[in-house]
Amino acid sequence: MNNTATATAAQPAVPAAFIPYRQFVTWRLIQRPGEPKPRKVPFDPKTGLPASVNDPGTWADHATAIAAHAAGGCNGIGFVFTEADPFVFVDLDDCADPATGQWNAQAQAIMAALPGAWEVSQSGKGLHGVGRLLDPAQLADKRRKFNGVEVYPHARFMAIGGGGWHGEPAQDWTATLAGWVPDVEKLGDFPAVDWADAPREGYDGPADDDELIRRATTGKTPLARMGLLAPFSALWTADGTVLGQYWPDESRAFDHSSADLALANALAWWTGCNPARMLRLFMRSALWRDDERKARLAIAKAIADPNRSYFSRTQRLRDDERIGDDLAADAFPEVLTLEQATADLVFIGNGSLVVSRRSKRSRSKADAVNEWAASKHAIDTGKIDKWGAPVIKEVPVIGAWLASRDRRSADVLAWVPGDGEFCRSPERAQAGDRAFNLWTPPTVLQPPDDWMDRVQPFIHHIAYLVPIEAERVRFTQWLAHIVQRPGELPHTAYLMFTPKTGTGRGTLASILTRVLRGYVAANVSADTLFGAYNGRLSMKLLATVDEVREGNSRERWTKAEQLKSKVTEEFRHLNPKYGAQSVEKNCCRWLMFSNHPDALPFDNSDRRIIVIENPSECATADWYARLHDDMNDPAFIASVQHYLATLSLHGFNPHEHAPMSAAKAKALASLVTDAEDAVRQFQREWPGDLAFVSDLHRFVADDAKSEDWCRHEATRAGMRTGERFKVNGRWERVLIVRGQLTPDDLAGGATRPQVRDAVIQARAQFAFGA
Repeated sequence: MNNTATATAAQPAVPAAFIPYRQFVTWRLIQRPGEPKPRKVPFDPKTGLPASVNDPGTWADHATAIAAHAAGGCNGIGFVFTEADPFVFVDLDDCADPATGQWNAQAQAIMAALPGAWEVSQSGKGLHGVGRLLDPAQLADKRRKFNGVEVYPHARFMAIGGGGWHGEPAQDWTATLAGWVPDVEKLGDFPAVDWADAPREGYDGPADDDELIRRATTGKTPLARMGLLAPFSALWTADGTVLGQYWPDESRAFDHSSADLALANALAWWTGCNPARMLRLFMRSALWRDDERKARLAIAKAIADPNRSYFSRTQRLRDDERIGDDLAADAFPEVLTLEQATADLVFIGNGSLVVSRRSKRSRSKADAVNEWAASKHAIDTGKIDKWGAPVIKEVPVIGAWLASRDRRSADVLAWVPGDGEFCRSPERAQAGDRAFNLWTPPTVLQPPDDWMDRVQPFIHHIAYLVPIEAERVRFTQWLAHIVQRPGELPHTAYLMFTPKTGTGRGTLASILTRVLRGYVAANVSADTLFGAYNGRLSMKLLATVDEVREGNSRERWTKAEQLKSKVTEEFRHLNPKYGAQSVEKNCCRWLMFSNHPDALPFDNSDRRIIVIENPSECATADWYARLHDDMNDPAFIASVQHYLATLSLHGFNPHEHAPMSAAKAKALASLVTDAEDAVRQFQREWPGDLAFVSDLHRFVADDAKSEDWCRHEATRAGMRTGERFKVNGRWERVLIVRGQLTPDDLAGGATRPQVRDAVIQARAQFAFGA
């Protein structure tokens, strides 16, 4: 922009239209503590005291302001816009290109649309524009700040840059501004807010306001962790030094409206989108400006999205699932040389696959040809052209690689933790047993020098969750065994139960998910444990179940048999919901949590499930707050990794059977229903050695239990069943309650009369329903 009106140091230029108005001030650049840059502060030219845009007594005429400026002690003169003058002020910040000094496209378009008086601001990076506003009512409900532009009809002073003006404020800008400036945001612009003091479903944060502030001040929201949002502590204290870096403002330490919205968004995360609590906390913050309308507007905007994330158990579980599947891998290069292909690619005969040794990602041969269609390899044809030069031909790299003697090949893909890059297939197939191993060890972080100090919260948390020392030692070694010997599957899985929610078992799972990043099937459902689809277990070292209660389900004993095989099966047949089925070595350990002792179906002969009862009282809020913060600290995760990697496994036997602990006995007791208890009572009290299954069914007296159920349950209790025969026109099955007789002893018709008489005699002595 070329300036047609110049200025001198003694007399800064102003638009001629301003001079009749007694609305001039001087201004100084004042650096205030905690603010990133000096602020332009208005002063009264008559007295040298601070001026106010709301007090005409602190203003002066043009001549007085010029004289005060000439006398020194200020940086320039300014003009205050009021409702009594016909002017409107447009302020464009940071619109100069740092490299070229030219005004950006937005600034040039605004100046073209608003012909009037324009000057370069004091910083040299912005523009000031002044025009006429003949109908101020049309801007009454318009925003003052939007998209880097500020529009002020009144109650604002302009610090005149001093470099001169181009043009005069002669044209009316009313219609242009009314059509261009957005309307002021109102509560009605957002979904109606129920200002009840209640969070959204699933909120998992602190209930006490002081505790929330403490945790929010020391912790971080997801956006703050990524540097996309100012720390809560800076928002809470209105720290201008920090907030000015995120939301700069030429006349203040920071853009207050932007900071208000940021605080509202942070409070939405920490309160579970509880609007009443957000307002209550907002009023306690240093950002509070005694303007409830603006605060409510920021809150309404922050919680407008019904699906926005917040501090919730669901969000934590979702993060765990993402991290548990997050395997860092290099992408295939877009263009490939033959040398790169030879070094990195492996051809898999079974399925005609092309797999990368670095990323372990695979493509079908056809897809690989298409993906690297632009990758060419130059070969000498052995021919000479008419100029005597060798004839060079370009061929597809994938074709040249497939034909190369140096190509690496394998029969099948496999996943065998701890084994070499090429190994034997865990399950011999007709395709051959030379396998390319997809296993890549988990990423190991460099532990800090003070790792032993940093790991203490993890050690103490396990001590809290597993209070019995012998059980704690074994459990910690079980975890360390995953890190040290990933390819050796123990014969046991863990079930932890307590009726108390919020004890931090999920926090333990979250920490382990980050320690074994990429190798955890986090928060799998009971359907994955017992159902048909188990694709999430592929290439995992640990599976966590957040809540399970299958001990007394209708398919209890079927599931009990499934559970036995799931824990220790050597090979897992993977059946993903979408995609091809496959077989891989099973190295996945199970860590299951429940709020009920009847979580899993097993009996007193079980040798696979280790049961631990967790405390029924929560630890302190400070303790959980620290763990939640620590789990997002790479140094803490590195310390836990190093602790488990160096922990002694002396005395740990991965093939040891699960012990019968007090917790397991309690779990077993909870699995006995009234009907099952009745079966055992029948066994104790029946006066003879022989009965019919119908006698047991009559005693159980449960219409939901069939005779087949009674027969199955009798077998579990140690009784035996024999053949069926007719007694008084009814088919009866023999039940050997106790004694040395076997079903073979009672086979055949010769024994039937004696069996019938023995049962009738016992019936006569037994009181059904007593």
